[in-house]
Amino acid sequence: MYFIPDLNKNALFKELGIERLEDLLSIPKTIYLNTCKTRYIPLKGLSEKVLLERAFELSHKNQCMEYYIGAGIYNHYIPAVVDQLASRSEFYTSYTPYQPEISQGYLQAMFEYQSIIARLTGLDISNASLYDGATALVEACVMAKRIKNKDEILIVDNINPQYRQVLSTYNIADHFTLKTIKSIKGSVSPETIRNNCSDQTAALVIQNPNFFGIIEDGPAISKILKEKNILLITVFYPLSLGFLLPPGKFHTDIAVAEGQCLGNTPSLGGPGLGIIASRKEYIRKMPGRIVGMTKDADGRPGFVLTLQAREQHIRREKATSNICSNHALCALRALIYLSALGEEGFKNVSYLNLNLSHELSDMIIKKGIAGLKFEKPFFNEFVLDFPSGKQLRRFRNYLKKNRILFGFPLEKIRSDLKNSLLVTVTEMNDLKRLKTLIGSYHAGKQTNE
Repeated sequence: MYFIPDLNKNALFKELGIERLEDLLSIPKTIYLNTCKTRYIPLKGLSEKVLLERAFELSHKNQCMEYYIGAGIYNHYIPAVVDQLASRSEFYTSYTPYQPEISQGYLQAMFEYQSIIARLTGLDISNASLYDGATALVEACVMAKRIKNKDEILIVDNINPQYRQVLSTYNIADHFTLKTIKSIKGSVSPETIRNNCSDQTAALVIQNPNFFGIIEDGPAISKILKEKNILLITVFYPLSLGFLLPPGKFHTDIAVAEGQCLGNTPSLGGPGLGIIASRKEYIRKMPGRIVGMTKDADGRPGFVLTLQAREQHIRREKATSNICSNHALCALRALIYLSALGEEGFKNVSYLNLNLSHELSDMIIKKGIAGLKFEKPFFNEFVLDFPSGKQLRRFRNYLKKNRILFGFPLEKIRSDLKNSLLVTVTEMNDLKRLKTLIGSYHAGKQTNE
């Protein structure tokens, strides 16, 4: 049972129009515990030996599934050195150092992380990380609002829908004027952007590659915005930058990303790593913390928190963000991952993802199972268009029976994409096995699959 003080219970229930606290919940009544007394709990405490035996029995019910699903969280190979170094106690236990200058190792790691993100994005500065890609986008929009002293933010509808949901939620307090721009055949037209800009526009948000995996024309979009003195915020996929032009190279003002793909496991969707980078002139508007390198009184190099304009350090009304922490351990893993791969290794992973995705899409199209929804350049994600929803479900069920979870049905987020499947390919996928399964699949066969 749930407990609230009797003193306020009746008044609270009357105000909410309910009779019991459980009326607020959607949990089936059949699984409630009527009491917390242990004698009513059917399973008593087990010995360690029996507990391990039970766990071992349950583990045999698990199925190891290969999956071709991304949509913002990606499964990439993580070199063993990442776990080995990141699990060292001096790193693993470092949270928020309130006397940071005594934690020189931690500060140096964050300084190196900032440096490698700046190099990766082609921008001047980065902070010491944020929560995830969605909140990083929110912070970028807040930055743009402060920089331009304008309220309108343009956002394209082919951006990750979860990012747009988070931005709308934060907008309850931040009071943007969010204006959605419709994409055409999966991507946004520079002319459409030109027609939607106004004197009140602070920034435009694009994603490249976008949620459908399509590569946007960043340079053309940026040129229009610079003519109108509007900031460009680019949501990027870090591993695509071994192949694509970095955001800073086509004059992005603020770049944000979900850094989970850099040495961090999918882990059922989290934790994430919020990456944000910008041009140097906006450093005073940057949220979170920024680590800098300096010299002490004896001329020795050292690291300090150069900027930390967050609520824990300054007055709330002066803070640049209400985010009072970061994902430093995830940032450390990203640093180790990028350092282990090096420039050539990073490019190789990027090109491998690109080639595998095109190989798979060609395979499915030639077999006649489905076609491409959008005939435009893509990176490692693409949208398949099936003749019908029934055939889409039949193909997914066929692969699921062979321990493959294939694609994300876009009908879940867009009613106009009922027969469409967002497919993601990474270096972790076994295309040889999938090719064999596709070769045995009969698209026209009517079965109960």
